[in-house]
Amino acid sequence: MRCCLFFILLFINNWAIGQSNYTDYQMYKSLSFLKDYKIVLLGEPTHGEGNVFEEKTKIIKYLIEECGYSVVAFESGFYDMYFAQELINLNKEVNSSEFISRALFPVWSESKNFQPLLKYIDQNKNTIRIAGFDCQLTGDYSREFLLNSILALLRKHDSIVVTKVNIELIEEAIGAFSEDYTFPEDIVFKDFQSQMRLLLGALEKINKQNTLSLKEHELATVYIQSIRNLWSIGKDYYANKDRVLAKATFKAKDSNHRDSMMAQNLFTLIQQYPNEKIICWGAGTHFMNDPSHLANDELKYYKPMGMYLKQKLGENNVFNLTFISAGGKYGIFSDTSIYVPTVAEGSIEYDLTKTAKDSLLILDKSVYKNKLINSYCLEYTPIKAEWSKLFDAFIYLPYFTPNKLAADTIKNSNYFPPITDANIEIKDSLTTGLLVDKQTEKPIAFATIRFTDNQFTTQTNNKGEFKIPNSKIQGMAVIQALSYHTNNIIIQQGKLNKIFLSPQLNELKGIEIISKKPDVLDIVKNVKLNYTKNYEQRPYSQTIYENRILKNFDTSISEYELLSDNYIHIPFNRVLKQNYLEIKQNKYTKKLVDKIGIIGGSRIGYNGFIENFPLLKGDRYKKYSYKLLSVFEDSLLGLVYKIEFVSKKTLSRYTNDFFTKSYKGILYIRKADFAILKLESQLIRNTAVLQQWTKKNYPKRQEMNSWNVYPETENEQQVLIYSKNEKDSLYYLSYANEQWQVKGYLMENKQKVKLVSDNSYYDVGNIKKIEDLQSIDFSSFKFPSQTTFNAAFWSSFVSPQKNDRIYLSLDEK
Repeated sequence: MRCCLFFILLFINNWAIGQSNYTDYQMYKSLSFLKDYKIVLLGEPTHGEGNVFEEKTKIIKYLIEECGYSVVAFESGFYDMYFAQELINLNKEVNSSEFISRALFPVWSESKNFQPLLKYIDQNKNTIRIAGFDCQLTGDYSREFLLNSILALLRKHDSIVVTKVNIELIEEAIGAFSEDYTFPEDIVFKDFQSQMRLLLGALEKINKQNTLSLKEHELATVYIQSIRNLWSIGKDYYANKDRVLAKATFKAKDSNHRDSMMAQNLFTLIQQYPNEKIICWGAGTHFMNDPSHLANDELKYYKPMGMYLKQKLGENNVFNLTFISAGGKYGIFSDTSIYVPTVAEGSIEYDLTKTAKDSLLILDKSVYKNKLINSYCLEYTPIKAEWSKLFDAFIYLPYFTPNKLAADTIKNSNYFPPITDANIEIKDSLTTGLLVDKQTEKPIAFATIRFTDNQFTTQTNNKGEFKIPNSKIQGMAVIQALSYHTNNIIIQQGKLNKIFLSPQLNELKGIEIISKKPDVLDIVKNVKLNYTKNYEQRPYSQTIYENRILKNFDTSISEYELLSDNYIHIPFNRVLKQNYLEIKQNKYTKKLVDKIGIIGGSRIGYNGFIENFPLLKGDRYKKYSYKLLSVFEDSLLGLVYKIEFVSKKTLSRYTNDFFTKSYKGILYIRKADFAILKLESQLIRNTAVLQQWTKKNYPKRQEMNSWNVYPETENEQQVLIYSKNEKDSLYYLSYANEQWQVKGYLMENKQKVKLVSDNSYYDVGNIKKIEDLQSIDFSSFKFPSQTTFNAAFWSSFVSPQKNDRIYLSLDEK
């Protein structure tokens, strides 16, 4: 045996990683000395090692049950995770995963390997506290509630400053930070800084007041740190707005601002939990100590979170470890599983392969102390370092397994509490109830419940259920729901209240109903409220037939027919997945070309379904102006509203595209259920900006695209038609058409072009609900260029025929 294997190595009982029970932490009892530490940092090489999640869960269970730890802090949003913990406190009867999944990065919350930890946290929600230390906005809560929560506190203690807050500017910034990780193009950075300075000053002033309750001091502290986070990431996104920090260009030092804020957030958590010991879950890179000990030119400029923690809290209060291996695979949700690289002789991992056992290596007590040697612990890059000065311990596993996607992590929408002053004084005691139709006793979803004495307002969920803190039940409650008579009632505290509403039966029929012009914004709000009832919310696939036509001036260049399975509501990256099944040869060249998707290609993959329509996301509907064009009676579908919308913003989060000059369209909304039946949209490009981009990027893209067009004009139009499926009473795409036109010249030879693509899509009646995502191998999906021509298939295939009545003629009669 090589001499470098003579170190203190704690073997972990010959247990097999793939077969071990996550509840069994006996092998980690050698970590008993951690009871004397304040902070334990549990790292991982990347976020793609599933069995590492399982082992970290065992360590967490051991630290909580036998070493006195009680707070688990994640590399996720500081405010998002705080709000999730508040909701757990408020809703003890609800599975805490419901709230954590809306705050945590999906790479963990939607991982099959992470579910045991979520289950354990829920089982011990009365003793375990969860938190976040990331400065980024990682969940729904920061986008939906952060600003309103801050304003609620300010209104109570400094109402004058609220009048100075530019709510629209801050909402815009929060939306861009949380969804696009960019600084909004239409916000002046100085104005953003001014607003951050205003809020921070007001909150710090309030927090010094002696009249605040303990809860209010806690909230003020959280909000102060949240504003500091916003300010920090705003500065970073603004500074990097002209360059994309992609994998190829990202340098470790680009994370310095984030690591610094993560350390500050953790210091705030220590103040919040002064008598508690904290476990941190995140990437090993963030948790390591001073990188100056690394023999790496890039990393020596990096300042990780762990370095700040050890400098301030001391070596004896912070213990960091990460996982290493010499075999197996890693990858996020098995989309792109990658083999762990073969380790070189002379590395720590190579030495450990000789043991053939899972092991815990305490670096400060090993032969590697103060010795330069290679390890692959940082994203599988072999780096020479004095590793005992960077990590306190390595846990070696003989092999890694990929991070697998859980099949049951789709979030429902039942627990989005309204933000009012109730956030200031959160109570555990709740009164629950059920709102039902008086005639049918079916639940009434999304009804409004408002108390006249204090104006506290909430809504029923999609099952007609509601929950109200007892402290907010004051006086008469006014209950309103669309198509029902308003009911005034006293709600009894502490009881299950079953409330009946009587339907309005005297609605006018036909066109006469528009004698009073409906409020167009109310119609749009009802579309949002009924979205979950009208469209499938869980994963499903739909087979689509496509016909793609491309012309240059009046000359046809190509026409393709394709058949593909389209996957909607796939977790983690939230984009539609397409698997091309069949492709027919180009009608004009009789060839299959690999550039079919570049010009005149399908856009359906990222904005071709109603699920991706930006107006329906979050509160973005406020960023559009509306006009009711007409109300008409359709012989099959009943009353239909025809509404024009125009985006007030040109950012991609409001247009689903970049380089936008204007985005507008028309909605056809069925009055009976507020479903969008037809969506027409038009997008006009900002060619001045696009021209600059084309000049800048053309040299880099020559091999990718021979059609590098310098545009003079460019626009796109889209039509989506949705029809109701009788089997489940939900609406699915039945037909779509996309037209794209660009006029200009080719960069390579200055040849003038006028390219026009016309793509049509038809549902072929094959909609499948997906119960087990693990059964789908996304890595096997094909692009058009990878699909071969199947002459036998196309000889017998019958193309879908348009039904003009349903597809194209929905309009006034």
